[in-house]
Amino acid sequence: MPIMKTKAAHTVYPYVLIFLLCWAGCVSAGRLNRLSRQEEKQGFKLLFDGNSMDQWRKYKPKSETIKPQWQVIDETLVLTAKGGRDLVTKEKFGYFDLRLEYTIAEKGNSGVMFRVVEETEERNAWRLAPEYQLYDSFNVKVRGDRCAGALYGLIAADDDLAKKPGEWNQVRILLEPAGANKERLRFWLNGKQTVDIIINPAPDSEWSKLLESKKAEDHFDEGFFKAKTGSILLQDHGARVAFRNIRIRRLPKQNISQSIIPAQTCNPAKLSPACPAQSKITIRCTLYAICYPQYALRHTRYAIRTTAEGGSRTLTLLRGRDFESRASASSATSAELTVF
Repeated sequence: MPIMKTKAAHTVYPYVLIFLLCWAGCVSAGRLNRLSRQEEKQGFKLLFDGNSMDQWRKYKPKSETIKPQWQVIDETLVLTAKGGRDLVTKEKFGYFDLRLEYTIAEKGNSGVMFRVVEETEERNAWRLAPEYQLYDSFNVKVRGDRCAGALYGLIAADDDLAKKPGEWNQVRILLEPAGANKERLRFWLNGKQTVDIIINPAPDSEWSKLLESKKAEDHFDEGFFKAKTGSILLQDHGARVAFRNIRIRRLPKQNISQSIIPAQTCNPAKLSPACPAQSKITIRCTLYAICYPQYALRHTRYAIRTTAEGGSRTLTLLRGRDFESRASASSATSAELTVF
């Protein structure tokens, strides 16, 4: 029997459509300052929930009272005017993966600093702590190490990555261990990597030479980037700036070490005839590290199986344990990484 389309139906349908669109908009808006399921599994936590600034306080002079220029407006953390002073997290972080979104006023300048310490007479945090530069690079052209996404005063970023004022930019700061007394620092702005450098205190390292060449010009303190833990800081540089979706996860002090001895272009996950006959593979993993980028952190167990003429051998990593597997490539014909 054919369905009769009535005038009432034609009248109701538009209202239903409007309701559904409004409902979808509300759901979308409600996703601000919320962790995705994947982020929850990876160990992220929110530093701002869209309602309060309970996880923040005023930087020097140290105070739990936040100045009124900092406000929560429409689920965003906003510096509305100059004079709010810098904000710092109450918690301190060593190695971490920090992600957030920001929008800045026209010709505005601000920054996100990390490993900020207060047990010093120095009042300017940027002289001691590294800074991810926030800047209106969309409208104002400055030298590269002042552009949005730069490591302020040290490493330049392209000047065409920042979005125009009023639009939201995506920031990622990743600081992780990189071997004995070394650290790896990486920045991203709107999905484009802007910084990737090994922080190595050795006098002849790229980092030490870079820092030495910039000290006089930008007045970095002798203690710059020496602290091993510290707060995250949102800078008051006088411009209106807003933040949202601020989340962070701590990283372990010991990270993955993957190496071929001697160094060769050879994938340790899959040995092949191209690998040198006498090379060895070394693979170290920890639970909260990614052995290879395509594997998610949620996995709880890793296994390395090496196959040789005399048979195969499997080593398994259980939760919370480290392991090291070395296999002689002269006899091994394959090495496979299995993630459970």
